[in-house]
Amino acid sequence: MNTSSKTVLKISLALNLIVVVLDTIGIVQGLGRPGQSMFLFYTEDSNILSLAACACFSVCTILILSGRLSEMPRWAQILKYMAACCLTLTFLVVVCVLAPMNGADGYQHMLIEGQFLYFHLLCPILVFISFVFFEKKPRLDRKDIWYAVIPTLIYAAIVIVLNISGTITGPYPFLMVREQPVWQSILWCVAILGGDLLISELVRRANAAGGAA
Repeated sequence: MNTSSKTVLKISLALNLIVVVLDTIGIVQGLGRPGQSMFLFYTEDSNILSLAACACFSVCTILILSGRLSEMPRWAQILKYMAACCLTLTFLVVVCVLAPMNGADGYQHMLIEGQFLYFHLLCPILVFISFVFFEKKPRLDRKDIWYAVIPTLIYAAIVIVLNISGTITGPYPFLMVREQPVWQSILWCVAILGGDLLISELVRRANAAGGAA
């Protein structure tokens, strides 16, 4: 392994370890919050996935640097890809939908305050940077975009069923299917899932493009 490759691996390791620390802080803060379970929120579920993906990637990177592993396992790359896509979706939904819905102070509240600083801003940015610029092997195929949408599909299916049954309300306005017309719920589902597919393809292409090899 040449010096350049080791440098890229070390930068990737540092970024992943930072995300592990920040996600852990955010999760601990969420556990102390009264009210609905934190696991109802896509934001927190995606960051739990991010924590797991970055932890696995860190262990594999350490093994590669120590010579006990020849290359990054494909499953670890896929897991990190899934996390990167979920957090990118989280960031875009916050910036484009949730923050504007929260009035004049929406962006400050949704991007800076409390655990949102980690879950909505820092971790999505760091995971995107690490995956797109420093974690380019093994290469992803176009069919791999379907792996990236699996977490969103599972979350949407569970939460929508719980909303229909009246077990929960929300937790996001666009998931309140009992409070809005059917056509509006369908439109939101198409927009979110379609956007997730587009994000997954764009993240895959960005990963395949320039940057550190």
